[in-house]
Amino acid sequence: MALSDTSIRNARPAGKPYKLADEGGLYLYVTVSGGRLWRMDYRYGGKRKTLSLGAYPDVGLAEARDKAHEARKALAGGKDPGEAKKASKAEAKAEQARAESTFGLAAWAWFNHWKSTPPKAETNVAKVKGRLEKDVLPWLGSKPIADVTPHDVFTACERIQARGAIETAHRVLGDLDAIFKHVMAEDAKDKDIAEGRAKPRVAMNPCTNLRGRNVHLLQPSPPKRHFAHFKDERTGAVSTAKLGEYLRAVDAFRGSYVVMAALQLAPMLFCRPGEMRKARWGEIDLTGNTWSFTISKAKPNEAPGILVVPLPRQAIEILGGLYPLTGRSEFVFAGHRDSKRPMSDAAVNAAIRRMGFDTKEEISGHGFRHVASTLLYDLGYSSDAVEKSLGHKTRGIRGVYDHAQYLDERAPMMQAWADYLDRLKNGADVIPLRVG
Repeated sequence: MALSDTSIRNARPAGKPYKLADEGGLYLYVTVSGGRLWRMDYRYGGKRKTLSLGAYPDVGLAEARDKAHEARKALAGGKDPGEAKKASKAEAKAEQARAESTFGLAAWAWFNHWKSTPPKAETNVAKVKGRLEKDVLPWLGSKPIADVTPHDVFTACERIQARGAIETAHRVLGDLDAIFKHVMAEDAKDKDIAEGRAKPRVAMNPCTNLRGRNVHLLQPSPPKRHFAHFKDERTGAVSTAKLGEYLRAVDAFRGSYVVMAALQLAPMLFCRPGEMRKARWGEIDLTGNTWSFTISKAKPNEAPGILVVPLPRQAIEILGGLYPLTGRSEFVFAGHRDSKRPMSDAAVNAAIRRMGFDTKEEISGHGFRHVASTLLYDLGYSSDAVEKSLGHKTRGIRGVYDHAQYLDERAPMMQAWADYLDRLKNGADVIPLRVG
């Protein structure tokens, strides 16, 4: 006997669930708690199955019969109505996800994954975040990621290129490519998409045909230029005379004691300017004469390593004189206005310019690395010791196993280097032979 609205409304819970049959396999399943659920039993592929069609009164009798009728039509056509329902729900879910999946959300999901797998250097993370915030998201952030086209990518990169930032345009194109690859990789893990019940968020990577060795979307990156490093214009070699002039100028510097200490230590320790600027007292052992810090620059997908710098006597004296001034701060080179922050990243180069040196043509804070590297090789020190002191990673298979700090060679090398600088400062005619 077919059901009626009255019989359904009058259905009361019992001590156990029971069924009220309608027609064509449709029935009302009444639960112990009083729930009234529409269901339909059917057979497919030799197996008995049950299809859920909703709950009364949200789904009325007429709608339940219509759903049961559609299910029987699917069966007659050789389709499993239960699987069809799953596919429909998965597609609706995916459609909603696509509508809600903006490029901005996808970009930050990629960024958070990228910066932590493995952990990237702080400076590299800041640069990538800055490119997203300044060059990409203001224009593409709110756009559904499925709607981002190759033209959108081209326009974003062309906008950057138009202001002369060619290298940044190339890097942004790489970032965009990585974002879309991350979305596609995540979609590949989705079971509904893998089994064909839902569509991926993006049908294709719009960067695919815009990147590559033979693709000329962007102007070629400008040739890399070395940082200014006291070059002898006549021979092309490092000018020890200009280096000595700089060292004497530092002794005559009239400015912040903190900045003067950085000016003295920059050529002596030749670390990256950001590593110097952010040096922390907790990293420095004035008794053991070492400074141990996390290398700031790492290649993509590389975790930054730890570098131990042997401190020569001269560096210990400079740091010992600086400690009473900044020892209460976390940072060795604490900021003038805010001791909870390191000094400005422009402080050293600004001081170099005040001393009369051109930081674009003569010397910059970073240029001391080139100076030290060249002269230490001239003085006969091994590439292992010099490259480790620069915080460079050994290339190739050997680099996979090379975690040595070479302190037995580097400690006397750093002391000899500091002594060498003293002789240059005093105007000595230094012979480029290995010290000791």
